[in-house]
Amino acid sequence: MSWETRPPLWPRATLSWANATGGSSSAAASPKPWVAIARSALVIVWHLLADLSACSSDLGADYYANRIDKGKKACNHIRQLEALGFTVTLTQAA
Repeated sequence: MSWETRPPLWPRATLSWANATGGSSSAAASPKPWVAIARSALVIVWHLLADLSACSSDLGADYYANRIDKGKKACNHIRQLEALGFTVTLTQAA
């Protein structure tokens, strides 16, 4: 039995992965996202190889936790709650 005479395994309209998963076939066929990712990786590798003294250092597990300004975060939450119509009173936790 030749390939042309075999019955299709699924309908012709869903032959691409994008169509089968609900995405648009033109976006899946476009190489632009892959090219952008590959270019970013290539730029990183080039910078690491071009400068022999370049090194990376671990920022630590609590890097982002230490950068949080508690006063700003509290003010932002208060502002958002007041925008929703709540009255906010803060007391320091024991």
